[in-house]
Amino acid sequence: MPPTPPTAIVTPVTTLTTHAFNDAEVLLVRKLSSTLGDNACLIAAVLQNPSCSCAQVAQFLETERTTRLLKRGDNDNDSYRQRASSVDMTNRRRLKNEHRSQNTKALAGNRELLKRTRAHRNHDKGNKHSYQPCNHDGVCDGCECMKRGHHCNKACACPRECPNRFQGCKCSLGNCRTKSCPCYGAGRECDPDYCFSCGASDAAVLVVGARPERRLNYDIGICCNANLLRGAQRKVGISFSTTHGWGAFALEPIRKGEFLYEYTGALISDDEAERRGSIYDVMAISFLFDVNCDEVVDATRKGNKSKFANHKALVAANCEAKILLVNGEHRIALYAREDVAVGEELFFDYGYTHETAPKWSQVETRRGQRFERARADDHEFDDDFDDDDDDVSDSD
Repeated sequence: MPPTPPTAIVTPVTTLTTHAFNDAEVLLVRKLSSTLGDNACLIAAVLQNPSCSCAQVAQFLETERTTRLLKRGDNDNDSYRQRASSVDMTNRRRLKNEHRSQNTKALAGNRELLKRTRAHRNHDKGNKHSYQPCNHDGVCDGCECMKRGHHCNKACACPRECPNRFQGCKCSLGNCRTKSCPCYGAGRECDPDYCFSCGASDAAVLVVGARPERRLNYDIGICCNANLLRGAQRKVGISFSTTHGWGAFALEPIRKGEFLYEYTGALISDDEAERRGSIYDVMAISFLFDVNCDEVVDATRKGNKSKFANHKALVAANCEAKILLVNGEHRIALYAREDVAVGEELFFDYGYTHETAPKWSQVETRRGQRFERARADDHEFDDDFDDDDDDVSDSD
């Protein structure tokens, strides 16, 4: 009798069970993916559904992405095919140019936005005004944002697909301080809710519950255009200035182009600044800083140590002030224009002219060249001012 062949052992193949997302979960996953990115495990943790795993969320996100790409491709091909059949060969070159500008066609129907060129759309023309979010239904066309000339931000009620909404950047880590970054070119810091690939979304996590590390953003793996968001300021001390009164001095070496400090104070209206400015002129102090046409920062009573940095013409100053848009707010950042050594006094240009400059900061002319008055006194740092987290309310 022939031997019985051995029974074949069949190994069951495990397949990924598809989780049946209800309508509420679908809306929530789509909203979370637009905010957190395609982080399936983080989205699954937010859902708090035991039957929904990271792999199932990732599968759903991949299906959504594929559906969008197919739908977009079909629409582009259909529209191109219809137009191609209605023109002759002499117009094919013009048709090709039209097809290349499909992204611009999304702006059709928005009269105000169509007036802007591509470069102007990246640059926020409304930087001269304070940001006021719009509140309406549908796509922006003649709303408050359009009237004031600035982009819609996440505080606006318009949909995320609004053509006037600033969409952030898609830079890689370390490239957000170059002209190729749309955020940097528009005078903005990268937004953690929009900029995922550059590491800006990791900056907000580092801020919560932890003291900011005094290291370069690139060294800790986050965006280098999120300095004000992190609040990681350099060590600055206060001592007697060689120019006038008190001065701010670097307590650590600072390289050219690095973020140094934020200029803070009370945010007041332009009319109130005019009233206070007339008083400060008599007192021979100047801590007012215009951030836009509507608002002024007054660091006289509420400010930090950056207000002690004295004035020097831009060509001679070792720092420069930049007004950046951070989460819809205009904030003042000080950057190093050159390498700053330990113990070196910090200067930036106040924007004075010969007519408006006070005597202590007025430049003198010698053989056609401008230079600042300086006092040759030796100075020592005051140990009472080495804590760079405390607000300083002393005036000159």
